[in-house]
Parts: sequence; C-alpha cells; structure tokens
Amino acid sequence: MAKITNPTHEREAEVEKLLFLMRGAVREVDASPQGQERDRLSRLGLEIFKKAAEEGDIHTIIAADRAFNQAEFEQFADSPDMRNSLRQGIRDLEIIETYLNYVKDPAKYKLINEVCMREKNRKGDLPYDEARQCLRSHAARLKNLDTSRMDKPERDILEQRRKNIKIAEDVYITLQKTALNIKD
Repeated sequence: MAKITNPTHEREAEVEKLLFLMRGAVREVDASPQGQERDRLSRLGLEIFKKAAEEGDIHTIIAADRAFNQAEFEQFADSPDMRNSLRQGIRDLEIIETYLNYVKDPAKYKLINEVCMREKNRKGDLPYDEARQCLRSHAARLKNLDTSRMDKPERDILEQRRKNIKIAEDVYITLQKTALNIKD
C-alpha cells in the first residue's frame, strides 16, 4: 500500500523546526558575552533617557533623541523609507533646537507670535509654531515604529523616548507662555 503524504503538514513541521532552531540561536546570542554587553548598554541608554526626563531639560531631551536618531541612521537605515524617516526625524529635532533659541528670547518670540495669526497656526493662546509641529510629528514617528522585532530593552528605550518627547512638548509650551508673558 502506498503511503499518502500531506505536503501541508510537512511544511508546517519544517517551519516549526526552523522556528525552534531560531529561538535557540537567539537564546545563545542573548547568553553570549556580546549579548550580555548589549543588554548592559541598553540599560545604560535607558538610564540616560530617564535622567533627561527627570531633569525636564528640553535641550538634553532633544539632543539625546537627535543623537539616537543619528546613530540609528548610520547603523540601521537599510531602506529608502527608513532613511527618509530618520532624516526627517533628525531635521525635526534640529528645527526644535533652533526654535529653543527663539522662545528663550521674548523679543524674538514675540515676532513669531505675531506671524502665527491663522487659526491653524495657533493652539489656544499660543502659536502652533514649527517646533510644536515637529514635536508632534516626532511623537507620531516614535508611536508608529514597529516594535515587533525589538527586544525588551529596545522597547523600554522607545517607550522612554516617547515619554521624553511629551515632556519636551510640555516644557516648550511653558517656555512659550513665559516668552509671551501669559499666566496660567
């Protein structure tokens, strides 16, 4: 009697075997000295982002995120979409740094307030200037990152970066109010 084989079951068995081997390889890499060093550096990176958040220093938050984006661009930008996204992220953070110079000088920022007259360029009493637009855009970029291939330390750093950008936005709004002499 001829043996009947089911190609679907054979493929499923091959995939299961491959996944088992891949999980084992990942565990081996994680347990290696290099994997342990990667984890140590990830924890160190997370601590840097957490300290920036605790200090509430918008300059440090923006500079740290810009440096992180630059490093990602240099190491991992392997597709046109990823290169474009990281380039735009770096550019947005540079724009925010420029606007920090303006918002800290009330005379300069008063001019920005005067040119942001259209409703779409205002949020409440404040200009929805390029810095705030870039902060919002960067927050969306971080929110939309695919975390499925990230390990836990990478996801933790990403979550802290998201929190930091929210803190930066709150600090920037406070700086706007100070520059424009708006009381809460």
